[in-house]
Amino acid sequence: MAKCESVLGSWRIEEVRRSFNGIAQETDSLKDVEFLLLECGGVIWSKVTNPELPIVNCTAFQVFEDRVSWNVFRLIRFSAWRGNIIEFVIENLVTSGTRSMDLTLEGWCTLHCIQIRRLDDENGDFPFNFCEALQENLYSDISIPIQSKSLDVHSFFVSEEIRCKLEHKDEKLVNTVLYYLYNESLPADICPSTASQVADFLEVEQILPGLSQLCRGFSKSVNIRSQFTHIVEDLRAAVNQVLTLFGGRVCSPSGQVESVRNKSVGRSVISQPARLAATIKQTSKNVVFVFLKIVQFCVRYEEVKSNLTPMERSIVANFGKSRLFLLLNQLIELMKALKYASVDLSSQARQDLAIYFVEEVEDIATFFTCLGDEFKNLLESIIEHTAVEREILSTQQDHLSGSPSVAENGGCVSSGGGNASSQAESDKNGGFEKSGGGEKYRPKTIKTLRVAMLTKEILSLKRATDQLGYVFYYLKQERDVFSQQPEQDRIRELARQLEQLVDEIPLLVLTLERTSSRLQDEEMLDDCSFLFEFTSQASSVFTVINFIKQNKDIFQPILEILRHNCYQENIEQCLIDLGLVNNTTSNQENQKHDENNDLESPNSHNSSEVLMDLSRKFYDSPNSKQSKLAALGYELFTTKEGSDMVFELYEDAQPPVQFICNNGTVDSENDEENNTQNPLDNDAKLGAKSKESKDNTSESCESNGEAVTEHIAAHRVIVCARCAWFRRALTSGMKEDRERRIVLRDCSPEVFKIFLQFIYSGLYKLDLNTLPVQILVDLLLVADRYEVPVLVDACEDALCASLQEDNAIPLLVLAEQFNTYRLRREGFKFIAARPDLVTPEVIDELPEHLKQEILGLHSWVRPQAFAKKSATDAEEGLLLDSDQESGEPEFNIFS
Repeated sequence: MAKCESVLGSWRIEEVRRSFNGIAQETDSLKDVEFLLLECGGVIWSKVTNPELPIVNCTAFQVFEDRVSWNVFRLIRFSAWRGNIIEFVIENLVTSGTRSMDLTLEGWCTLHCIQIRRLDDENGDFPFNFCEALQENLYSDISIPIQSKSLDVHSFFVSEEIRCKLEHKDEKLVNTVLYYLYNESLPADICPSTASQVADFLEVEQILPGLSQLCRGFSKSVNIRSQFTHIVEDLRAAVNQVLTLFGGRVCSPSGQVESVRNKSVGRSVISQPARLAATIKQTSKNVVFVFLKIVQFCVRYEEVKSNLTPMERSIVANFGKSRLFLLLNQLIELMKALKYASVDLSSQARQDLAIYFVEEVEDIATFFTCLGDEFKNLLESIIEHTAVEREILSTQQDHLSGSPSVAENGGCVSSGGGNASSQAESDKNGGFEKSGGGEKYRPKTIKTLRVAMLTKEILSLKRATDQLGYVFYYLKQERDVFSQQPEQDRIRELARQLEQLVDEIPLLVLTLERTSSRLQDEEMLDDCSFLFEFTSQASSVFTVINFIKQNKDIFQPILEILRHNCYQENIEQCLIDLGLVNNTTSNQENQKHDENNDLESPNSHNSSEVLMDLSRKFYDSPNSKQSKLAALGYELFTTKEGSDMVFELYEDAQPPVQFICNNGTVDSENDEENNTQNPLDNDAKLGAKSKESKDNTSESCESNGEAVTEHIAAHRVIVCARCAWFRRALTSGMKEDRERRIVLRDCSPEVFKIFLQFIYSGLYKLDLNTLPVQILVDLLLVADRYEVPVLVDACEDALCASLQEDNAIPLLVLAEQFNTYRLRREGFKFIAARPDLVTPEVIDELPEHLKQEILGLHSWVRPQAFAKKSATDAEEGLLLDSDQESGEPEFNIFS
């Protein structure tokens, strides 16, 4: 898949241009629909008015990009509706200014999409909580008595109603509720039984519905994780059993060897025909069981994917991908075990095996041919059912559009009529029809996407049926030829086939190892590509299983063949879990088994740790913009109700930084002198001034007789929970702690109020992108001084978005002094795209190391000021002059 980052983000369908014979009810329902293309390969649809549309049921996407000469061809594929992939051609992609693109499905419609939000815009917020107030027990004012002790809490977060209902309750229950009240999430060590207990208690008491839903969702998530883990563990155990039978090496999921390779066991099995026959029979049963477990994994994914986020779907797919590689490694080990077991097989031993298996081979061939015939009948039944569904849907659409039936033409209409001969001619031409009387062909028009997808499904099933028919027809022929031969010839032929099979095992091992190595190459099969393919295949499997559930009489012959030849309790239970067989036993045992899965500890299996991220969202606090705690903090910040401390802001003769973009940095002591200085003079002194101011923020006003600029009331529990610097100052037992007062200098009231609002409520009702650059710079200094790294990151993002030609150099110096990596990187990128910003005067004023980096940056793209013209460069100068006249920026490219 091409890494086409330009299509990532949120898009809205602004206009739908449908084909001339399409149905407006379908295409028009896509207008104003929004979809989000994520980096993990997932897609989210919103504002959907017609949920029956196949496109809005797709959950993964893939972008292909190919270059033909100077042209770039892009294709976006959505996966999957009933296993079918929907492909659009990306046209008119605009990546600057207002981003837009056209998605065209030939013969159906063209979707004109406008990007409403880039993917980078989704990452500006951060989790918000007051966990430090609970963990450090900061300034609690109420207590909750429980069974053996009392817990000190804060009335800001725990209401009187909740406090009364938590009295004398179980300690785990109370701790979970309190953790939620301070974090809006669940503790990381919670188990499903505690979550269920908390949810039951809250529902009875009718309080905290958000926590109740969180606990129920957590229990369901653990159950889903447990089911996927059990499926994979059962699959691995079945393959390991086969490895043990043939003396192969058995490894754990982490790669540790559980049992070493035992070549003597394999040789003993090969040398004893009766034992080998029993081993092959058990292996066949395990192969059927492994196949059913893979089907169960796909079906379970389809059943629960609506409850999973795109990232969680990617986690499940990657978990399956990692286990697929383990399964492939187990298969390689099995082939190696067979190679070591048969390497010394003598001619007489092959003869003895041929004599023993000569009758068994006919039975095996009969089993596979009968099974193949029934599978072919099953596929034909699915084709017939799908064709009927397509015909009914096409008839309904003809009634809506008022046109004659086109069901026989695959939901497509022909410009030359609808008779059978024209339809046959259209099919011969690969789905194209004649345009008028000429020899050229144009694509047929799709009336509805659903009919087109059903037609595509029928064609795919037909191809699968034909291929299956060819394979089993060949197998029948070989069986008939083999059975008609004399017994000695059959024995001789079987011995020859055994010899050939033994010779080909090393080549098969090498082929499997190369395949495994190629599949593990990220460039060939990255996580996004695997999610796309897995979603498509899982959707196909789920469609077939649903059909079998609704038509169990068609599946009955296959079931009888499996039961007669491969009956095993775990196979029967797997068929019951898939819903293909009715459970004749009591449901109580199964319900008890499900309850045990629900109550299982999330860390009970080592392999389940791979899926731990499925429950990660229950442990993380909501981002500040959507946080109820942030809303509570904002209310406390604005009302000041219950405040118990004060910040005193003092006037200072020299503010830490004045950031004036066009005129440079101005010092208030001598305006005239500084107006003649370079803008970088004072910026170079920025770090020293800010460091000196850190040590003077808590001095008292009596030392120099300064006047207090402003008093700002605050709450100690909020300030200490959100700022480590203030927590140390207010809990140290020093003057600030005793007087409940913190003195601040070199900080304007406007900047500090924004800083304090961020402490109370994060980015809730606070948009840093709307603040002036000067305020952002001062806010960055305050955040760095008082050790609030999340605010430093937020200011850094806002400054990156505020880069302009008149502030790029000063912001680069600022980034260098405060080690803000993203601002530094974006500053260099901005300057690299505009080399004329770096004049010789600016270069001279830069710090030496920064000067060298910028000069190195422009070693291949240099500003016009550094390009020396000479008589021999006349042609180049004319070219540059012509570029300047056309409005293009002046720069030279050097190799």
